[in-house]
Amino acid sequence: MYLIVSIFMILFLERLVYTAGLKEPDGKVLDVVLAKGAMGIYILICFIALGESVFVVDRKVLFVVIGVVISGLGVFLRRSSIKALGSNWSCYIRDIKNQSIIADGPYKYFKHPYYIAVCLELLGVIIFCQARLALAVLLIVQVPLLLLRMRVEDRFHVRKFGDKRRNNA
Repeated sequence: MYLIVSIFMILFLERLVYTAGLKEPDGKVLDVVLAKGAMGIYILICFIALGESVFVVDRKVLFVVIGVVISGLGVFLRRSSIKALGSNWSCYIRDIKNQSIIADGPYKYFKHPYYIAVCLELLGVIIFCQARLALAVLLIVQVPLLLLRMRVEDRFHVRKFGDKRRNNA
């Protein structure tokens, strides 16, 4: 159990350290708020889930296994998404020189696989920890925040690429 929790914590810290090291785009307050807000809520949900797991008296092995599998799928999808994006990947929505529409890897099947991956990672942690409060925060705060971020990102891509982006996935 503690080994699995330690792995989850390493994944959170990896994301936190990487995000903290990125240069913020100039003049894009909404983008910075969405990116840092989503990261902050991600970490908050994980800590709430881990805190709630302390109070689980009758831990169900099935929940642990399902949680680890779902979270593992999320990590795999997130890393596959970053790999497919290559130099186009950024924590922030920004105009990158020679940027193109990506239709490889998970982007062949999903329009926003990275955000799906984030939700899968969190859902896995929540199931693993059997954390109801964390599930509520995921559904009430994180999912709407990610949906807003997708909308902002889509508008940016439509301005940059035209209608071609709308047909992707």
